[in-house]
Amino acid sequence: MTLPAYSGRHATFDATTVLPVVPPAGAPPGPPATVTTAVVVLAVQGGFGVLGLGFFGLMAVAFGLGTGDYPGLVACLLLVGAGLAFLTGWFLLALRIRTGSRGARVVVALVSAIGLAGAATSAALVWPSLITIGSAALQASVLVLLFVPSSNAWFRAVSPAPGPGSPRR
Repeated sequence: MTLPAYSGRHATFDATTVLPVVPPAGAPPGPPATVTTAVVVLAVQGGFGVLGLGFFGLMAVAFGLGTGDYPGLVACLLLVGAGLAFLTGWFLLALRIRTGSRGARVVVALVSAIGLAGAATSAALVWPSLITIGSAALQASVLVLLFVPSSNAWFRAVSPAPGPGSPRR
């Protein structure tokens, strides 16, 4: 098969050719660095959550099998499953933020504000530790990064204002 534009050449693709990625005309720009950084921080938080759940699950299994407390083991494993569901939602919200979803930004902001309040309360009432200070710093950085002027402008540009006939995000 030959194409008219390449008379006599077969329609092949040269694997060494790098094709430029050109966004369609009128497409909104990609996320600013602040939004990308917020998504990375959310992924780091999720990674710490996965590590914590893994540790909790291993300790629950070791204790439950060692003592024969099988109902307690089942309850702990159900908590691990619920935590994994929450973390899956967390990662999905981070991906939705990357695409410009205002709703995901609001949900992450609310959860981060609750987490920041919990970390601050824990540090004030018990004793500030590296975990509570680190958690508070990550939560505060997400809140700041998602609401700086460049992030606000980008979310306004890519998310249509809700109203009759507009798609919801």
